[in-house]
Amino acid sequence: MDIPSPSGQAKTSALDAAMAATLAAYKPPEKQALPALPPDPKPIVFRDKREAMEALQDLRRDKNVPSSANWETALNMIKRDPRWETLSKLSEKKQAFNSYKITKQKEEKEETRLSAIKNKEDLEQFLMSTDRMSSTMKYYKCEEIFSDLPLWKSVPELERREIFSDVVHNLAKKEKEIAKSLRRKNMTRLAEILDKMTKIDFQTTWEQAQQMLLDNPAFADDDELLAMDKEDALITFEDHIRELEKEEQSEKEKEKS
Repeated sequence: MDIPSPSGQAKTSALDAAMAATLAAYKPPEKQALPALPPDPKPIVFRDKREAMEALQDLRRDKNVPSSANWETALNMIKRDPRWETLSKLSEKKQAFNSYKITKQKEEKEETRLSAIKNKEDLEQFLMSTDRMSSTMKYYKCEEIFSDLPLWKSVPELERREIFSDVVHNLAKKEKEIAKSLRRKNMTRLAEILDKMTKIDFQTTWEQAQQMLLDNPAFADDDELLAMDKEDALITFEDHIRELEKEEQSEKEKEKS
């Protein structure tokens, strides 16, 4: 039998020691705990049949079951919800379903009515506010411009024509008021300019005054004044001359006294 040499025994002892150290340092992976299963949902309990019926109707509303749905369609939409089991008898469930359909039909009818009213109001407001509309526009032209707008299409033609007629009438009144306001503004502004033009006296003619105004930047650079009605300008000038004549007469009377 061979006797191991001392060096061989030393190598074996070192290898055993290394393996022992490795085994001592090794930690097996911890087992991960499986996620806990959710508890079974507690059955919904209601105080009485009426409350259970209301819960079933709320379920249909939450699922937005339309009034046009038949029993099978409605059942597929709601049967997975726990509230479906609030009523045990099939006859009671169908009774609740028929009651829901009647109520839903009334609600949808009212929603349609309110939506139609809103569409008409929105269309009228739009036509009154858009700068593409005027009191002189014809209906056919209005339809050419706005026929592609969803808002225009949302209102039936007969009602569109009624709205158009009202808008044209209201725009005419609005434009008239704007013109009236601009007229007063221009006459007031022209009177202020004339008051500051010291070269104009009670003997100045309208023809002379017009040329003097065109030479005055306060008048010549104002587009609204340049476009004002000539008759309004003449009336303003004549009022100014009358005031100058009164002042002239008053000065003469002072000189005599």
